[in-house]
Amino acid sequence: MDVNLRSQSARLTLSLIIVSTSLMPRLSAQNLPAVSKSFNLVRDDLTVNEPIFVRFSVENELADPLTLNIGANENGCCGFFARLLRPDGRTEYAPSRRQNELIPNPIATVAAFSSYTQEILVNKWFKFDTPGRYVLDIENRTASSADAPPTYAPEGRIVIQLGSRNPDHLEQICSDLEQTWKGAPTDLKPTFRAAEILAYMNDPIAVPFLERLLASNRGAEPLAIRGLARIADDRAVSVLITYVNSADRSTRILSRQALSAIEEKTIDPVLQSRIHTALKQ
Repeated sequence: MDVNLRSQSARLTLSLIIVSTSLMPRLSAQNLPAVSKSFNLVRDDLTVNEPIFVRFSVENELADPLTLNIGANENGCCGFFARLLRPDGRTEYAPSRRQNELIPNPIATVAAFSSYTQEILVNKWFKFDTPGRYVLDIENRTASSADAPPTYAPEGRIVIQLGSRNPDHLEQICSDLEQTWKGAPTDLKPTFRAAEILAYMNDPIAVPFLERLLASNRGAEPLAIRGLARIADDRAVSVLITYVNSADRSTRILSRQALSAIEEKTIDPVLQSRIHTALKQ
């Protein structure tokens, strides 16, 4: 009898050990600290050609610092991958590494048990020039996985419903940005941030504001020139032409490069002729 009791007790103990062992991975996984990343629109009442910001947030619940690859050039390459489904059904991908471009090491560290937030200007990656429904997928990569293909997890999906172009609203945005860079005579950070946003407006309304930014001698001339080159209408070309013989070497070279690119892309023969004549000077 004692032998049977001891045998049953041993079997019961073994069963409990097996059950406990089988539960351990699941219980441990549930209690493990984690890193969570999320993407959200800063505003959702958006219209054609206005700046669109996505807030990238990271919560680090680990006991060790977390290194983030957030890219190092002005368009976000190559810590972020993005895919945009446009209202007409076309799919676009961005950002991209430029030819012969070297991307420095990851540049953001999230301390243990802390968070990190960054606002991304999505207009750097895509044009939002048509009203309708856009589906944006974004993914952030660590340094070790930067070369792997993106998977676009559900938490990185954002639906953007874009309203029709609103000229008065765009004018107000440009005016507010101008007041920002004018109101920061000694602080370059808000100046360049406002200039960057203005440069990616991609709307003719931004041209006079970019013209004044270019003339302001605030160090944001390259941004202003690139903004004018993106718009590339008659007035933007006129502004660039006035700088083809600028006393500032950098401004002169960038203006001429921008005009050459517009001349190559445009199908307007009158605009091509104007640019061709100006570049001969």
